[in-house]
Amino acid sequence: MRITHLSLTNFRNYARLELTIPRGSVLLHGDNAQGKTSLLEAVYYLATSRSPYTTSDRELINWLVEEDPLPFARLVAEVETKEDTRRIEVTVVNEQRGRHRRIAKEVRVNGVRRRVMDLLGQVRVVMFLPRDLSLIEGSPSLRRRYLNITLCQADQTYCRAVSDYEKTLRQRNALLRQFQERGGQGDFSQFDFWDERLAEDGATIVRGRYALVRELERRAQEIHRELSGEGEHLRLRYEPGFDAAEASSPEGQLAFGAGELGAAALPRLSHRKLSEHFHAALVAGRRHHARRGVTTIGPQRD
Repeated sequence: MRITHLSLTNFRNYARLELTIPRGSVLLHGDNAQGKTSLLEAVYYLATSRSPYTTSDRELINWLVEEDPLPFARLVAEVETKEDTRRIEVTVVNEQRGRHRRIAKEVRVNGVRRRVMDLLGQVRVVMFLPRDLSLIEGSPSLRRRYLNITLCQADQTYCRAVSDYEKTLRQRNALLRQFQERGGQGDFSQFDFWDERLAEDGATIVRGRYALVRELERRAQEIHRELSGEGEHLRLRYEPGFDAAEASSPEGQLAFGAGELGAAALPRLSHRKLSEHFHAALVAGRRHHARRGVTTIGPQRD
């Protein structure tokens, strides 16, 4: 897979760019503030629908068009794969809605309008920045985000599970806050529907993350052996945010050593078993979660 042509309109400091990209390695060089970083950001945005530098899509629109009736930025990539060629287009619009403005995003693949989630996997990228060292030193949320972005580019089932899980989690937490306001009292059968959905999607997320960590470990070990002269042994460890062994403990965790368990081989790691254990942990933790007003176990706590 490679990008053969990149077109930018009103993106960052580019009012207009038409760039044909040659085969092979490409080196970007130039003075500061000339757009090297913005060019890489555009490619990453086309692949993930997110910027690695800002959480506000408003900042992506060139400031020179801020006063236009409909400020927008458009990114277009012509992509060539072994199977086909495709045109990926993302438009970010700063719309006026009454007295307020809001950012709208439109995705098109080969001219057909698609959901933002469908963008993932159309262009696959790997980006490494100096701040990526925070994956080791920083909070677990950074590692979860890295796993999600990586997996979503290759697995639409995983990506849908993450999207659905986050929506269901918000609903469950809203219900928990209602229970918290009533002193943790109420009909806990109201959680049945949400817990079943969380368990199903949560199992998909756990299996996907575990498989990726296992593959990362395999590759990292090869490199580490060369660097250390085989004097050390590197291991990666994935710790799900619920105890798949003892569901009665709402605070528990089970650590899956990436070199010890096969992602799909052992019965306890099958999708059905993981879903059952997670569901049991959610049910066992309902009263505890109601007192806290939040779901304290699950992939969001990995």
